[in-house]
Amino acid sequence: MKRKRRVLALLCLAVGCADGAGPSKATATSLRVVLTSPNADDGGILFRIEGPLIDSVTASNGRVFAERDGNALVVLIAGTVRAGVVARLWRSAEQPASAYQATVVQVAGGPASTQRELTGYALRVE
Repeated sequence: MKRKRRVLALLCLAVGCADGAGPSKATATSLRVVLTSPNADDGGILFRIEGPLIDSVTASNGRVFAERDGNALVVLIAGTVRAGVVARLWRSAEQPASAYQATVVQVAGGPASTQRELTGYALRVE
């Protein structure tokens, strides 16, 4: 039952968030969000990016939804997600990559979209 609630929460977030748009015209530059994953068939990922002057985020693959939460973005990428660059973080001013932290919140796996354990998952901003 707990697993079903988590997957439902992930889907609700997808429906309730704004569809991720590209960067605004004032955006200066972007950083890469890189995923380490123990699996090759992830079906979606929910993560949080914290840092200064975040403008928006775009996905390398799949559909992206993002919601601002103070100085952070909560991001959902729905669709096939593989290890490597999963997104670009657009910011409105030049800041070092070390000023940003990305944290995996939930991962859905494969065609059944079951929630996966987070062991082996990590994100870095570069």
